[in-house]
Amino acid sequence: MKTAAPTDARPAVVCIEFKSYAEFDRAKAQNSAADPFTESEWTEIITSPASSRAFAVRLAAKGAACELFPREVVAGLIHPVDFETREVTELRITVHPGESARGLLARRLVAGVEVSVKCAGSTATASAQLVQHPLHEPWFGTWAYHLFPFRRRLTLANLRRVFGELAPPERIRRLAYAYYAHV
Repeated sequence: MKTAAPTDARPAVVCIEFKSYAEFDRAKAQNSAADPFTESEWTEIITSPASSRAFAVRLAAKGAACELFPREVVAGLIHPVDFETREVTELRITVHPGESARGLLARRLVAGVEVSVKCAGSTATASAQLVQHPLHEPWFGTWAYHLFPFRRRLTLANLRRVFGELAPPERIRRLAYAYYAHV
């Protein structure tokens, strides 16, 4: 069975129209949704000179980070509060994954989430992209992979079974090179 390459390679984009976080509190009370911010984030938002803008930028960044993992969000495995936002600048916002998000990133062979933000008028836009862990496969693993074809098909099939939906074919081949270096 052939699995398609993951859709995670594309960035997730979220736009938030901001007026005030008081409107968010009213909407949150009506929908009984969970609070997407930690206490430290609320403190930074409220003490910010442009608090409604800071609120919208952080909310857009969290939304974009969650858009990268739609299955896990729907299943309730991760929530926006699992991505803490720090060091907000005009163009970049640093996202620190929480405990459950770190476990998810490790299972997907991802080092982190990179988010860029843009504010124009009353709209905050955030674009998030996954940062892959660098693979360092030794040259002799690549050499052994190509020189000794026995069990190559089985090795690739096993790696596809484990990482099929999470890693593109090129990454699976590079994992096989690393595997052959350790055999």
